Amino acid sequence: MLWLLLKIVLVFIVIGLTFVCVKHFRTKKKVQFYVDQGMSKLRGSDNFLIGSVSLTMEYETKKQAHIESGDRPWKPSILWSLDQLNDSRAPESYDAGKNKNVVTNLGGNVNINVGDPKLVQEILVTKNALVDKTNLFEGVFIRLFGKAFVFS
Repeated sequence: MLWLLLKIVLVFIVIGLTFVCVKHFRTKKKVQFYVDQGMSKLRGSDNFLIGSVSLTMEYETKKQAHIESGDRPWKPSILWSLDQLNDSRAPESYDAGKNKNVVTNLGGNVNINVGDPKLVQEILVTKNALVDKTNLFEGVFIRLFGKAFVFS
């Protein structure tokens, strides 16, 4: 009886590990697809399972030290992460002209940060039926669009 229970537990462990490995390799393939399209990727996007979460943990550690030192306000995590794209990793070193579109992998979820004005215009003008127009979207873009954009 104990032997059968051990086999069942081992089968579930193997299935779980297989699922995690398959998810990781699919995510890596997806990130590489976007990099091949000309996007930049954040440091840590290739890390097994957690992706760029290690970058977020590094941010939180540095932010806490920064707050304790009493220095000027610390920038939001996405802006700090974008500074990490450059080799210098210096504050305010992100160049939006050089890295217009950035792909990140946060725990196996691939996110695309679009900053190319022509691409944003293409999405919002010619492909607007494909954009989810949620309340969050409206809140972000209300100053840009005013009431000219139809939300449904």
